[in-house]
Amino acid sequence: MLEDISFVISANPGEMVGDCRVVALESPLLNMSEREQELIKRLVEACKGLNPCYALQRSSSGLHTIAFLQALEPYVPDSAQEWFYDFRDQVIHYAGLYDHNEKKIMPEQPLPALKPKIPWENITLRVGELLGVSQEEANQLLARVLNLTSDPDIEAELPKGGGLYLSYEVVGNRELFENELREIAKVERELARENPMRGLQKATIFHPMSFLVVYKLNGETKPASITPITHVDRVPYSEHPLLTQTLEKVVLNLKRAMKATEHPGLREYLWAVMYEISTSTWGFGSERCYLDLNGLDIMVSIGAIETYTDRLLGVRRDFQGVVSIVDHGATEKLRILQQRSLKLEQLLPCAPEYKHSQPPQAGNIIISNAVYLGGAPRFGTVLLGHSLPNSPEVQAIGSIKNIFANLNRAKFEAVVAPIVELLFGEEVPQTGNSPYWEAFLMYVIGHEASHPFLELGGAREALGEHFSNLEEPKADTAAIYLMPKYHEMGLVSQPAMRVYKKVYIATLVRTIRNHLHDPHGIGARIQFNYLLTHGGINIKENSMLEITPKFNEVLEDLLREICTIEASKNLERAVQLEERYGGVTQYMQHKLTEIEQAGVPRDIVPKFFLNFSDY
Repeated sequence: MLEDISFVISANPGEMVGDCRVVALESPLLNMSEREQELIKRLVEACKGLNPCYALQRSSSGLHTIAFLQALEPYVPDSAQEWFYDFRDQVIHYAGLYDHNEKKIMPEQPLPALKPKIPWENITLRVGELLGVSQEEANQLLARVLNLTSDPDIEAELPKGGGLYLSYEVVGNRELFENELREIAKVERELARENPMRGLQKATIFHPMSFLVVYKLNGETKPASITPITHVDRVPYSEHPLLTQTLEKVVLNLKRAMKATEHPGLREYLWAVMYEISTSTWGFGSERCYLDLNGLDIMVSIGAIETYTDRLLGVRRDFQGVVSIVDHGATEKLRILQQRSLKLEQLLPCAPEYKHSQPPQAGNIIISNAVYLGGAPRFGTVLLGHSLPNSPEVQAIGSIKNIFANLNRAKFEAVVAPIVELLFGEEVPQTGNSPYWEAFLMYVIGHEASHPFLELGGAREALGEHFSNLEEPKADTAAIYLMPKYHEMGLVSQPAMRVYKKVYIATLVRTIRNHLHDPHGIGARIQFNYLLTHGGINIKENSMLEITPKFNEVLEDLLREICTIEASKNLERAVQLEERYGGVTQYMQHKLTEIEQAGVPRDIVPKFFLNFSDY
């Protein structure tokens, strides 16, 4: 059973950051040698170094550049498509670490020469020609799609955000302005050092497409008159003015971590990560080496991790780093999932030709306690676990699924349990080894274990952005569909079997609340709306939900539909499924408002404690 998985957690329910609850996570390093503690310390320091990198990566200059292209795309006629996509590739190749390079196991060649500078005035004119409007109208379009004028308090970032180094000319007292700019940059770095996301919200802004820049210094808003930007240079993150020293420290800590371990797989992995960070050459060398980390007491994933496919820009990579301590006892209990992966896949309600004939690369499932989250997982929705690598080329070889027991428990207590109570009107124990907690953890584990199911070669390319919108609900519904089988295998207790469907529905609502536009949110809305539309769940007179006798039948139909669409690579049916079930209904909006008014935290903010330091 999973109800006896150990964890150490304490939380102050009164302490909130925005709409998120702060939780204290203690990671006792009992029975660890000084060398192992040194390894953890250096890995944590390396992950901390990725915080400003991710903050800059997600800064509004990078995001607004992307938003501009996304907003402009519908207006681009067929005759201008070639120019438009060439413009995209040149300007934002490094913004957000979008991966257009041919992948190699271990790139040995230096970075390719950067393309020539792009005259910004010419680009503005070309945009006007592209849309058949004047340059003035094109400038107005730039301002509108970049949302530069909609918020009087808008604050932008320094002109180096998102991996782009932007050149501009200053009108007026250049020396005075540059002094102020240096002071602003200093404030920006100090804020980012303390909390990158808060720093970027408070620090000064120079937008890559601005014509009148507004910045804040010591709380006072000042205009700075500048001429339009004259050109844009593409700059790798390893050469980025604000990140060079930061990334050098990351590499230095990784070198020190290498000295603290004799594990050949970990040493090779850290070397590959250092190479990629030092050169901004994002292949899948480190991702392949990651597969050799099985059996370690201390797990780490760090670097520019491939994430979801963006419809316009291709594959995205986010700076992130996670360090955790493996619970070998709990991990051993789940080995049966890997051993029976093929048999479990054969139980899915879809055509046999869509299933593997040989055992799929299910990957190892690890239960661990997180020691530190850096970069993307620190500032986005807190991870319950991750399955890496994400590159299809490496997934064909294998994967490692790491479930963070302490983060799962903290999120269950703070967020999921209260939502179960609000949706179904029943009291849920938030502490101790309750059946609700056990059901939640097995659902998360089942989700990760279900990702390798089905023959999906070429599906990502055929379905584009819709692939992730199907893959997430496939893993969700497969986990719930197989829960009775997990019970037969001795992984889930009978009390947990009585409540797992309610926990599943509550988790969908939590996901919808936090992920309005990304694949997790779209997938959760598809599941909830499908179950409600077809009678798997029902709304009672008091607006509470109930699980109906049809639940299993409806869930099976939904899982069959998702598996068939994904495995057959049917783009038309994928779009239809999203359009029909992917919206936010009036009832859902009502429940989200009710959850908000009840003061249920949106997420947790983990505060990690180690016995040698406070992180």
